[in-house]
Amino acid sequence: MKQYKYNLDKSSKKFVCPKCNKRTLVKYKETETGNYLNEDFGRCDRETNCGFYSTPTGEFKNTFEVVNIPKPKPSFHNYDLVSQSGRNYKENNFIQFLKTIFTETEVKDAILKYLIGTSKRWNGATIF
Repeated sequence: MKQYKYNLDKSSKKFVCPKCNKRTLVKYKETETGNYLNEDFGRCDRETNCGFYSTPTGEFKNTFEVVNIPKPKPSFHNYDLVSQSGRNYKENNFIQFLKTIFTETEVKDAILKYLIGTSKRWNGATIF
């Protein structure tokens, strides 16, 4: 996943647009510090009437850095714990629903393929 040095502010805070003078401007924010860039860079919410949209390029062109964020490593459940949930299908609401739509064989295949189980903690809850 890429993270850019500048992003449009995700909050609902609006500033005065330099083109239409309405309080509809969303400013760019520096990702690392959280500081706003000046009014020259941002996007006006009045796209059809005003159309102001200025990205931080030009003088900032050489300062853009793309930071690669490492993907988190996947975690896996212990198979013994997963296999313990493979019972009480008569109480499993999801399995009972699948049986109204599909044949018994198709439901059994889905249970084996996706390791669908039933929770001990909540009656009828599905684990997969």
